[in-house]
Amino acid sequence: MEKNIEKKLKEIISLLSDNNIDLNKPVINDLIHQLIKKNPYYNSVHYNNETNEYEIILDSNITLKGNLGIIFKESQINDRNITTDQISYCNQNNNCKNVLKEKYCKFYHPHSELLKLKNNNLISEEYFNTMIQYQKNYHPKSWLYKPEYKKNSLRKIGSKNNLKTDIFMLLNNPDRKIIIEEFKSQIIHDILLLKEIYKYDT
Repeated sequence: MEKNIEKKLKEIISLLSDNNIDLNKPVINDLIHQLIKKNPYYNSVHYNNETNEYEIILDSNITLKGNLGIIFKESQINDRNITTDQISYCNQNNNCKNVLKEKYCKFYHPHSELLKLKNNNLISEEYFNTMIQYQKNYHPKSWLYKPEYKKNSLRKIGSKNNLKTDIFMLLNNPDRKIIIEEFKSQIIHDILLLKEIYKYDT
C-alpha cells in the first residue's frame, strides 16, 4: 500500500508541475498533504527489509532513513588498530570506484542509493546485500554545535537564537547536501535510540 500511495503521489506532483500549477497554493498543498497522511507509515517508524534500514516519513519532502549507529570514542578513532569506518559519507556517491568495482569502501553509502545501483545492474545483488549490513557511524563530536567550524563533522545548525544566520550559511555552503544528510541520519539515530529507551522505561 505504501509504495502505491507514494507512486501515485509522485505522478500527481509531476502532472501538476508539468502543467505549471503552483504546488504552494493552499488547496494544492492541502491535497498533497492529505495523500501523504494516507500513507500508513506517515509519522511512524517502519523497517524496510529491502534496504535493511528504518524509515519515517515526516512531510512531503522529508523522509528519514537509517539505523542505530556506533558513536566511536575519541580513543578508538585515534587507535590505528581499531576500525572506525562508515563515519563520513562517501563524496563520490554512486560514482565511487570501490563500489562500482564491488570492493569495500570505508565511507558510508546510503542503502537507498546502493539499491539504485543494483536495480540498474551496476552492482550485483550479492554485493548489495553485503554493503547494506553496514550502518552509518559517528564521531564522538558529531552532535557538537559549532557553526563556525570549517569541517562538516560538527553541527552547523541547531540554536534558536542563531537559526536564520545558520540556515543562510548552510544554504550557501557547497557541502550543504552532505551536511543535511548527516543531520537527518543523526535524527533517525536518536529516534531509534529513544524507542529503545522506552522499551525498558515506560
